[in-house]
Amino acid sequence: MIVVRIHGGLGNQMFQYALGRHLSLTTGQHLRLETGMYNPSHLGKFDLDKFQIVGSVASRLESSLFWRPAARFLPRIAKLLGIPRDSLRIYCQAPSMEVDEEVLRITGSAYIAGLWQNERYFSGSAQVIRRDFMLKDSPNVLNTRRLE
Repeated sequence: MIVVRIHGGLGNQMFQYALGRHLSLTTGQHLRLETGMYNPSHLGKFDLDKFQIVGSVASRLESSLFWRPAARFLPRIAKLLGIPRDSLRIYCQAPSMEVDEEVLRITGSAYIAGLWQNERYFSGSAQVIRRDFMLKDSPNVLNTRRLE
């Protein structure tokens, strides 16, 4: 399973999704989106649900695999989800905007946290990701007029 922490505005969410989707395609893992940053007390909202994205919002159980206070329960949680404990990896983006080549070599389950604002993180799957970013719904009448 690839779990991507989704946060920030729509642009950041799209980059985060793109990396997660690329990794899920290259590893054959299911994609889960960890959206715990979005609640009424925080600014911003989860906007990827407007698109034809693949993957689902991570359950609390799935998110807890990577939550430090839950570490003592990690073996039991991993077993419940059918994931070998030693295959779980956590990748956090460094403050620099350089591409982290190690992230591109992920082969198993991973938790991904960062902004990942570089096309190299998903260029091998760009065509699929562009299709994922097609809107679910057609524009309403007002927006259709503006597009003409």
